[in-house]
Amino acid sequence: MRLYNTLSRQIEPVRPLQDGVVSMYSCGPTVYRSPHIGNFRSYIMADWIKRILISEGFDVVHAKNITDVGHMRQDRLEEEEDKVIAAALSAGKTPEQIASFYTNIFLKDEELLGIMPASYLPKATEHIKEMIELIDILRGIDYAYEVDGNVYFSVSMSETYGNLSGNRENSLREAVRVEEDPLKRDPRDFALWKASEPGRTLEWPSPWGMGFPGWHIECSAMATKYLGQQIDIHTGGVDNIFPHHEGEIAQSEGAFRKKFVSSWVHGQHLMVDRVKMSKSMSNEYTVDDLIQIGFDPMAFRYQCLMVHYRKRLNFSLASLRSSQIALERLRMRVKDWSLNKSVKLPRSRMEDLRNSFRDIVSNDLDMPNGMRFVWDMAKSDIPDGSKLELLLEFDEILGLGLGEYSNYTQDVSRFDEVLEQRQSFRDAGEFDHADAIREDIRKSGFFLQDYEHHTSFRRVGHIDSLGKVDRRISNGNEVESLLHAPSETEFSICIVTHNYLDDLKRCINSIIPLRGSHSFEIMVLDNFSSDGTYEWLDGVKETMGLRIVHTDHVFGTASAMNILIKQSLGKYVILLDTSVESEGDFLSIIGSSLDDTSIGVVGPWGLRTEDLNHFHEINEGGADAMQAYCFAFRRDLIEDVGLMRDSFRFYRNLDLEFSFQFLNSNYGIKTLPNMPMVRHEHRIWTNLTEDIRDRLSNDNFRRFHKKWGHRADLVGKYIS
Repeated sequence: MRLYNTLSRQIEPVRPLQDGVVSMYSCGPTVYRSPHIGNFRSYIMADWIKRILISEGFDVVHAKNITDVGHMRQDRLEEEEDKVIAAALSAGKTPEQIASFYTNIFLKDEELLGIMPASYLPKATEHIKEMIELIDILRGIDYAYEVDGNVYFSVSMSETYGNLSGNRENSLREAVRVEEDPLKRDPRDFALWKASEPGRTLEWPSPWGMGFPGWHIECSAMATKYLGQQIDIHTGGVDNIFPHHEGEIAQSEGAFRKKFVSSWVHGQHLMVDRVKMSKSMSNEYTVDDLIQIGFDPMAFRYQCLMVHYRKRLNFSLASLRSSQIALERLRMRVKDWSLNKSVKLPRSRMEDLRNSFRDIVSNDLDMPNGMRFVWDMAKSDIPDGSKLELLLEFDEILGLGLGEYSNYTQDVSRFDEVLEQRQSFRDAGEFDHADAIREDIRKSGFFLQDYEHHTSFRRVGHIDSLGKVDRRISNGNEVESLLHAPSETEFSICIVTHNYLDDLKRCINSIIPLRGSHSFEIMVLDNFSSDGTYEWLDGVKETMGLRIVHTDHVFGTASAMNILIKQSLGKYVILLDTSVESEGDFLSIIGSSLDDTSIGVVGPWGLRTEDLNHFHEINEGGADAMQAYCFAFRRDLIEDVGLMRDSFRFYRNLDLEFSFQFLNSNYGIKTLPNMPMVRHEHRIWTNLTEDIRDRLSNDNFRRFHKKWGHRADLVGKYIS
């Protein structure tokens, strides 16, 4: 087997330190929340490495740690705390109970994804003793120093620090997860042990006082305990390279004076709309999410097979559906072949095919070409018995669980009489009766496919339960632009919603009474809600007269808004937030104000600025920007102004950007006083932690300022 070694930047043969045995360590999960499928991509990668090595006759000793101890200081932990964890703690659960709960979810998800269990699953909290011992070794040889109960690794002592990541002394970022520490001798140094601050829940005694371990030390300590001071393969995601794996190398090689790892293997990110899947971007899916939508988790494993592990994989439910369909077709072939498996190729030809497949996948996990080989074989004219035998052997590496479909018997004789009746209906042109029989058979677990001269059977699978996915869009290009079509109504009220169904109901119900005096459409983009919004919207769309777009993942705010703008058919477009409730006829006020062609944007909550750095709210008169709670404009201006910039995924400060597009086209912005509207709690904002709010808001403000920060000429031109 050959793998790309991140350290050497080359594809190299795997040469175990011990004959016949390969030691492998994988950085496991932090079990304070459910892992998303982006986390599992690197675990699936490690599973393929393991399966290939086993197929080559090696014993694989595999350790995968469970991080059940926090590394951040208590104040940071409280700021970034997961809402589920906060709820669990408030209910009286201990951190140990929480960690156990999410560990079980992780292990269940691994099983559903076909990932073989690790030989060892060491928990960080059960190995504090080993961590302290390793820190003591480093202190004894002056590779670490203690300050006020904190112990730091001295990066200057490591001659190889930076080799893995390529980060050198003049470009090294601080190798810690949190803020810079004034106690360090060198900003590059990282914590091995941190002194406890008041109120900390997880802490342990040490020679330096009560405290808790640093991030990197746990993996060095546990890898050494279970695999030895030198290991063959270490896996993880590319985001582990620096600082985590760089820190592991420095610690372990400093303590034991030996090369720590022979081959470092890293998997690339799982992306959504070219953005890394992560909790903070609200674009994550868990295995349970996929199941709830109707997918078999194995469809995700199949999808991972189709893109090389060192390339980014762009995820969408549409692409996952394609993988589900392909997987179902492969399963159906296994079933078909199992009914006719007696005829086989000569042994020599079978061995040639086996070796060809192994050569492909053993070359740096070339699973995409491995799958091409599988499908070429499946479509070839070799006997079904040989196809079945080979595919089941290949699946020992692929891990798709195809074996459970190989002992298939299709006894459909009980349907003979009803099928004759159905055929008579078809011959007589009574297709409604024929379709009713088809539906009855489907309820029995079989799907009928009619051809010109026969009807085929197959068992109903996941492929038949994905109707909801078909009604979701994966990107904005799937939606036709109607901006050049003539207006068909007076107002298009556009609402983007992501969960918080009660807020959406309140907003829509407050608008509906205006139908008696105005012509308008209500358009809702359900941005992959998971709280029943999908079902509620589909249930009321006819009675409430809603136009609905469902997405198959969480779109960025600008992309979501652009879809509704492109689909709007009103003379006036109103972007309305779900936190807003109407208390009267606001449409008449907006319509009459926008009849002034010098005005581009109106709304009740305007903003002004003196320096393009600070904006303050106003409730009347000319403005430099309009807040997105209620942002109204004439639809025909979009041809001149343009749509929103898709790079604004978060909503905050997007309204500044869009406002300046109107200012740049010489249209004024006006704040309308006494608008019959009220703002309620903006729950997307209040349910984010302060640090995430600040980071996402600041990122957007930097985007805005980079484009418009020099355009002081656009502000201060207020319309009375």
